[in-house]
Amino acid sequence: MAEIISQASGPKWAPQIVVLLDDETRVLSVNRSLAGTNFESFSEPTLQPVHTQFHPGCDGKCRFTEMWNKAWAGLKSRDSIEWELEDSELDKLFRLNLSLTPEFGDVENNRRERQVLLTITDITKYRREY
Repeated sequence: MAEIISQASGPKWAPQIVVLLDDETRVLSVNRSLAGTNFESFSEPTLQPVHTQFHPGCDGKCRFTEMWNKAWAGLKSRDSIEWELEDSELDKLFRLNLSLTPEFGDVENNRRERQVLLTITDITKYRREY
């Protein structure tokens, strides 16, 4: 569920998208139900890497890639990682969360089938209002 942001004018929903990724960061599924008009670059799953959908046309030499690589590597020792990213490519501020999905069956045999949930919340308006 989307994060509730309280303000003097009352609570509102922050635009959010949830993406299911495979172990090679390819987009398997996209839930846009809370995205509003944000996250237009995320379309139906095309098995493209998440960076390709997040930054279409980017050469990969960006802050998103740098932070993404650190977070993805961190999943080797943690089940969930959350960070904020000020994205100059999109001129927005995001809160991102990577969470491993529960494992079923034999861990060694299913390692290549492990999936990861990525939740991206656009917190630009909230942060820039303060």
